[in-house]
Amino acid sequence: MTELIPAGKHDHMRLPTIAISTGDPAGIGPEIALKAALHLRVASLCRPLLVGDPAVVQAHARSAGLSSELHIIAKPGEAKWSTGAVNLLDAGDGSNTPLKFGTVDAAYGRASLASARRAIQAALAGEVDAVVAAPQTERSIAAAGITFDGYPSFVARETGTPVEDVYLMICFDGARIVHANIAGQVILKAGDFLRAVDGRLAAGDSAANKTLRGSFAAAGSGDGAVGIKGIAVPLITRAGEHYVAQVLSLTSSKPRRASIIRPAVAALVVHKAALQAATLPEAIAKSYRLTPAELRVLLAIVELGGVPEVARALGVAASTVRTHILRLYKKTGTGREADLVKFVVGFRNPLADARPRDLSAYLGN
Repeated sequence: MTELIPAGKHDHMRLPTIAISTGDPAGIGPEIALKAALHLRVASLCRPLLVGDPAVVQAHARSAGLSSELHIIAKPGEAKWSTGAVNLLDAGDGSNTPLKFGTVDAAYGRASLASARRAIQAALAGEVDAVVAAPQTERSIAAAGITFDGYPSFVARETGTPVEDVYLMICFDGARIVHANIAGQVILKAGDFLRAVDGRLAAGDSAANKTLRGSFAAAGSGDGAVGIKGIAVPLITRAGEHYVAQVLSLTSSKPRRASIIRPAVAALVVHKAALQAATLPEAIAKSYRLTPAELRVLLAIVELGGVPEVARALGVAASTVRTHILRLYKKTGTGREADLVKFVVGFRNPLADARPRDLSAYLGN
């Protein structure tokens, strides 16, 4: 049951003002936005300011059986927070298009982006502290002849921000998931350590590409084949920077019914190779009985690259580094420097919440 605010029970002193654009007039957006503005928990966290067409919000209120009073305003500064009414910033375009729930219409597409644009303008002007956008319908936006590929790029254009610097983040409880498809497109466009070849994802290094393809094939067999933490594939740029691609299975090990639709079998999380868990070096050293010198060489391989770079950083001869690497191969069951990178990064999940760690204490710098 939704717990709504009784009239006159608002207490919004010192709370941030959040603009809530109402989304597609014919969709669920206006109803969700209005119920959010009326919810006790929302009111305890912020001052909700709806942004949309008053006639549309009123129609949804009647349909949902909500009797709350609307305080319709032309500017955010006109909002009143002590009357019990829901403040609604008028973003209507005056077209008066008849409202029919659940339908696609160019006017609805224009209206959904008009409310989002008005909310963003209020934020840029410092009139609100943040913006929340209710769902839109891309078919209606397309019918209006508007180029639109999601809210992130829309926000980027409206704020003059580089599109690769804007992300859609889904937040719940303690988890944070960022949809970084734009960042992924930047990686593929560069065509360095990852690229698209005839519609297929390929690694720049042939050995890494073979491992990547094998990981995708294994992911198709379910999480039982790749494990819950997935498979880590080490990647190296032409400039010698180390990245890791974590292949996570999206399928279950349970048998699936035959279907003509082939669903995605894996998610690929690409991140720069870095040690982030606070106790990771100690855990590796203890688990594999590494000496302090071997641990320093192992971490330097991950952070710096090959033997010459490690030797210069640690101030030792290249032959000494090679001796330690041979011992590391034996203790960790690996056979290449790339395998050592994969071995270390495999100790952690790239989706875990962890902060970067300065490793200079371990590297002796």
